Amino acid sequence: MIGTYSFFTIDFITGKIILTTGKSNNSNRRLTDYKTTNAGIEFQYFKECPENELLSQEQDLQNYCKDNGLKEWGKGGEQFVVEDLEYTKKILNNYFGNPFEYSKSKNIDYSVATLFGQEDIRDFRPNCWWNTRDKAMILTAAGPNERVRKVKTFFKLVKAKRKIQKLEVEQSVPTGQNAWNIIQVERKNERYRFIEMLKKYNISEKIMEDICTNLKIT
Repeated sequence: MIGTYSFFTIDFITGKIILTTGKSNNSNRRLTDYKTTNAGIEFQYFKECPENELLSQEQDLQNYCKDNGLKEWGKGGEQFVVEDLEYTKKILNNYFGNPFEYSKSKNIDYSVATLFGQEDIRDFRPNCWWNTRDKAMILTAAGPNERVRKVKTFFKLVKAKRKIQKLEVEQSVPTGQNAWNIIQVERKNERYRFIEMLKKYNISEKIMEDICTNLKIT
């Protein structure tokens, strides 16, 4: 997964509880790096975000910790001294919300062998093009050869400018379940409006169906 994280550790010299924050474009590999020095480390908080927003999201998290009274530990700006554990957990819960968890399934093994050990195949799925907080939905059985749903589009949403921009060429983009549900409903709306318009011209249903098929209005 791609996003920002936080976890607690203890500084064995001072006995203080330390909160570590950071960012990663591959959470499993980053966690593996941490475990080489402390096998007990787990990401207790994680928030997904688009890869191009990693730096700004990390800065936002660290500024949030400072604004809520946490004192920096060291000079890197990534660690904070925890003086009140319950208070710190509360502000982190407010920031991260419920941690992301994959749905559990007893009948599907999502693990795949990599150079970094066993990893979850779902971490390698592309993000939904329409909503990067979602993963693309799969059309086949889960595994190394799985295929994800893609939708063709001539337009994209530019979030920073809050406008829709036309692409130079039509693209086939990975699509998540939530986005697919919305697209399906809008396609039905488009078809209904188009059929209602054709009815005004007394066009037969057979011709209307042929027109919709040729225009790929499903």
